[in-house]
Amino acid sequence: MSMPINPSQTGPVYTPPGDTSQPIVQKGSVTPPPAIVLGEAERIKMATFTTGFQSEVPPPASDTPPYQSVNLDSTLAGIGEKEVMTDMYAVMALFQKMAQEQRNSAREVRGSEMQAQVNSLKNAAQEIKDAAYDRYVGAMIEGGMQIGGGLLNMAGGVKAGKVAAGGDQAGATAISGKYSGAAGVLTGIGTMAKASQDLKAADHDASKARYEADAKVHESGVQQANDLMQQMMDVIRDVRDKLGSIEQSRIETSRGMARNI
Repeated sequence: MSMPINPSQTGPVYTPPGDTSQPIVQKGSVTPPPAIVLGEAERIKMATFTTGFQSEVPPPASDTPPYQSVNLDSTLAGIGEKEVMTDMYAVMALFQKMAQEQRNSAREVRGSEMQAQVNSLKNAAQEIKDAAYDRYVGAMIEGGMQIGGGLLNMAGGVKAGKVAAGGDQAGATAISGKYSGAAGVLTGIGTMAKASQDLKAADHDASKARYEADAKVHESGVQQANDLMQQMMDVIRDVRDKLGSIEQSRIETSRGMARNI
């Protein structure tokens, strides 16, 4: 049994006796793939593709600084207790400052909302006054017209009575009808004038309702500003308590370390 080496194979091969045409590759050997033969057109396409791809990728800049490694353990080990406590105090102080600024802003909003609420209530009161005045004018006009109509009826009755006493009953009836008609006209004019004034008064009532609604909205804004101010005050108190607790804990830790020395 012979084991000749085939140059085209990387592992040892086994040739059985009597058959030297096809060697049998042993288990574990690797046979390289056959070479791919490209024609002239394929080689030109491949060269064009490779050249175009390389031209699109820019070369790295010559002045690019090299990467520097950072030792995180040594960096964290260099931070002492003093730096950590200082940062904690700075964070707490920042929270307190932000809460105080929010509280100041809420105070300004509350002041503006209260002033707007007062103005709305004043405007509503003025609208009530204007509506009452318009109704007063309408009632006076209607009353004056009714008085005029009554006087006309009285005058017509007196004149009709004199004419009837003279024996002219038809004339007396005509005179009475004329005066009654004139009195009715005056009464109608008074009613129309009162209706016009009532319309103006109703417009003032609607304006009053709008002003009252605005006052309610501003009242809600005042309440929200008060709630925000109270919340920010609670935050400030919590921050102060936390700072006091941290300081107290640090003092107690220092005392304990001093006893153990």
